[in-house]
Amino acid sequence: MASPPAAMSSQPVRNASDDDPAAASPESSSAMPSTAPIWRAQVPTALPVANRAGGSSATAAHWVNDLGKAAKRPDRRPIRVRGLTDNVPWLTALANDEGYDRVFAGQLENFAGPADVLIVMSASGNSPNLVEAVRLARERGLSTIAFLGFDGGLLKDLVDVPFWLPTERGAYGLVESAHAAFADIITGSLIEDHG
Repeated sequence: MASPPAAMSSQPVRNASDDDPAAASPESSSAMPSTAPIWRAQVPTALPVANRAGGSSATAAHWVNDLGKAAKRPDRRPIRVRGLTDNVPWLTALANDEGYDRVFAGQLENFAGPADVLIVMSASGNSPNLVEAVRLARERGLSTIAFLGFDGGLLKDLVDVPFWLPTERGAYGLVESAHAAFADIITGSLIEDHG
């Protein structure tokens, strides 16, 4: 698979094969986010995938399935993954009792730990429920990754790895399609052990 253009990332991202963080440099960096945090999180923890609504929610649900099933191999432990929009009763209870801004952070409070990775998907990067979830994740020592569009919004500077496709504001279709493609590329990399 061809690597996506460098414009998709707001900063250099180290190659997944670089086990030594000191060895990473802009010259050796890839535009693709490293899948190494996903593999570090796989045992024995969860990889929560959060998203706001609509197309991003559908993309995240599809990706949870791919990471849990398609990336599973007999020679390694599976990725323990969950989608934070998939438990509708819990999500709606949090929305009703604590407000929609807390629908993801409220779930993370119950199970997220420092070995986990939180991945969020947002076209705008400004969804208050995702900002709240990322802030909680950072307080708890989780690695954080965001798939973003438009100008990257608040999340671009809050997460460890912003995976950003700069677009015009309102280009939801383009951003959501690109996020689905990015998820497929990362899944393929994990399946082929290129992570």
